[in-house]
Amino acid sequence: MEETAKENGNLLNQAKERAKSLIEGYVKNVGEQIGKEYTVEWVDAKAEEIKQKNKKRRNEKISMIKAVIFDMDGTLIDTEKYYRIFWPKALAHFGYEMSDEQALSMRSLGRPYAPKHLKEMFHDENLDYTTIRNYRKEIMEECLQKNGIELKKGAVELLEFLKTKNVKRAIATATDEERARKYLKQIGLEPYFDKIICATMVEYGKPSPDIYEYACSSLNFCQKNVWQWKIRQMES
Repeated sequence: MEETAKENGNLLNQAKERAKSLIEGYVKNVGEQIGKEYTVEWVDAKAEEIKQKNKKRRNEKISMIKAVIFDMDGTLIDTEKYYRIFWPKALAHFGYEMSDEQALSMRSLGRPYAPKHLKEMFHDENLDYTTIRNYRKEIMEECLQKNGIELKKGAVELLEFLKTKNVKRAIATATDEERARKYLKQIGLEPYFDKIICATMVEYGKPSPDIYEYACSSLNFCQKNVWQWKIRQMES
């Protein structure tokens, strides 16, 4: 029985190939008669059916997403690397030596966590966080003015896609509002967002969830229905 089934399968495949050859020959002849060149593109019906089903599933999943909240630095724009450069430079200006690892630990920290973290890092309660931070902002801003801001690959395409699906979009960033809007305008992303939420708008900045909860409420969503995830590009 197995041999018969195998033989029948082989015959069926041979018949398919013969049918394809006849159709391709017919199409070619018709083209030659009218002075045009035609080719036949064969589509695997089963594979196409699976593809369409997967597409439908993706669309159904996307329809469940009502809003997306983005971080800004290191997610949409490539400014996070500058913090690794200019925190150590600013601290060195005031007599402190900061390693790259220590600079990385400052990522996304907002008030009141950043001042406390920096004082504990250098075991100095008298460390003037505000003065050092303002100097860091000044020298970093000079660099960005000179070199521009790099947009993360795929950011515009993703935002365009979410927009076409009527998914609400917000920014939740540790950067202050003035600079956040300035950066987003500079790279043309500001119009994509319904809300721009900054750490200065809440009592506790990152990593406290306050900023995300505020973003959810600003978009008229309850945070109990929110999933959190972060997409980070791997460093080469």
